[in-house]
Formats: sequence, C-alpha cells, structure tokens
Amino acid sequence: MPDKFSLEYRDLLAFLAVARCGSYSAAALQLNLAQSALSRRILRLEADLGVSLFERHARGVSVTPAGQSLLPRIEKLDLELRQIEQEMRGFGLAAAEDVRIAMPQGAARLLTSPMVAAFRTLHPHTRLQIFERDSMHNQDAVRRGEVDLALAYAARPHAELELTPLLFERIFVIAPQAGDWPESFSLAELARLKLILPGLPHGYRRVIETAMQGEGLAPNIILEVNGFATSLEMVQQGLGCTISTYPPVQAQIEAGGLRCIRIRSPVCEVMLSLVQRRDSAMPPVVRSLKSVIEAVAGELSPGPHWRRAER
Repeated sequence: MPDKFSLEYRDLLAFLAVARCGSYSAAALQLNLAQSALSRRILRLEADLGVSLFERHARGVSVTPAGQSLLPRIEKLDLELRQIEQEMRGFGLAAAEDVRIAMPQGAARLLTSPMVAAFRTLHPHTRLQIFERDSMHNQDAVRRGEVDLALAYAARPHAELELTPLLFERIFVIAPQAGDWPESFSLAELARLKLILPGLPHGYRRVIETAMQGEGLAPNIILEVNGFATSLEMVQQGLGCTISTYPPVQAQIEAGGLRCIRIRSPVCEVMLSLVQRRDSAMPPVVRSLKSVIEAVAGELSPGPHWRRAER
C-alpha cells in the first residue's frame, strides 16, 4: 500500500490539465512540459493511487470512473491551495502592489499599449504583470487564482468565472504572398485548402470547425502546430495556409510577407471576453484595470477587422 503522503502536487496538476484538455499534447502545451514528462507524472500518480485515470482513444483521452471521482476533489484542493497562496502573499507589501493579467497574442497586440498607458497614469506605483498565453490557459489561470484578470477568445462559460464580452474579431485566412489568391473564400473553398492549424481546443479552430460542420464540411488540416510563429513560418514557406485574427499578423501583412484573405458566407468571428472570478472580492486596483480595459476596447473604432460587442 502506498504511503499516504506519497502523492505529489505537480502530478495532481498534470491530472487536472489532461482531464480538462482531453489530450496529453494540449495539456503538455498548457503546462509548458514535454509530453513525455507529462506522461511520466500521470503514470506515477496512477501507480501511487493504484488505479487507471485515463482511457486513450483516437481523438485524445477520456477520464475513467476512478478519475471522475478524483477530479472534483483535486479541483477543490487546488483551489484551496491557490487561495491560501493569495492570502499569504497579501501580507507582503510588494506582492500587494502587483496586478496580473493574462492575454492572448491577438488581444495583446491590439490592446496592450493603450491599456498600459491609461493604467500607469492612474496607478503609477503599481506593477502591472502581463502574461501572453493562449486563451484556454488564460481562462484557467483566472480560475486557479494565478492572475487577477484575463482576456480570452471563445471563452467557455464556467460556474466559477464571469465573462464580459469586449469585441468580435474577424477570422481571416492567412496565405503566402506568392500565389493566385481570390479576394475571399467561401467555407466550401476553405475546406479545399491545405491548412496548418493549432490543436483543439484552440478558439479560432473551434469557430471554423463549428461553422463548417453546419454545412457538412470539415477543414483539410495537413499539420497541427501549437506555435503561432512556427505556423506563420510554414505559411511563408508555402506549405499551406492558416487562420488568424488580424492584429497578430498585421506587421507581416504590411511588410508584404503574407496575405490576409477574408472568409465569406458566413463571416467567421471570434469573441474576445474579459474573464474574472465570481467568488472573490476584487481589489480596487484590479477593478480599476478592468474599467481601463473596457474603456480601451470601447474606444476602438469599428472596422473590417473587429466590431464592439453589445452589452
């Protein structure tokens, strides 16, 4: 029988990540771990507990009955430990002055400069920490208490989180500069393209796949790449096309390295939301940052690349 203190916290976090992502590859990306290291953590936890926690299948993994019993307990434990950490940090003056926000790459390019300028004017002595991560990780980071606020594309409703819609950003096909490209693509035409896309549950990809499924179509994904810079390099080499909102690729488009081609019938958009916890008292300085973000998003002029969300 294993020692009752043999469980390691990092192994429990690995279990949570795989259970929520539904795949080892997505969880490894979220945790910034090699997939082999993640697998070792799961195997060690299963050995410590004496049960199997996941069943593998073609599209990823599913949680076993034993894992389903464990999941809510580990979520509760993780939340309690995060809250303890936050409370203890509150006794340090330096930590009390930090405000942490996580942003996806597209939103960071669009909102960071005006947000920082406005916030620093209001709070010149507060240190603002900005983490640039994928939307799924951002949403989970708020729930865990790792950041105070987050921006997320295609955020999924969660009982512990409050979502405030900010913008709808249009999704475009990003193609190599060379080539005889049309002015726009229908979904049927898009289905014939060779696509380089991130793995699920990436927000852009979910939006495109959902739109295509409505017309009995599916994307032709030749490569799954969970690194946006790498995807763009492959597109520039002519290996295929990808999809993106406009801000992350604006510099390459203006420099003439890539083409940005709109999708029609229907227009594909992804919603950018501000994410916060429901059950925690928001410090005044965090509430101020939230107001700044809402104001900055509200002042953006609607155009061909985004529109303001109705509230």
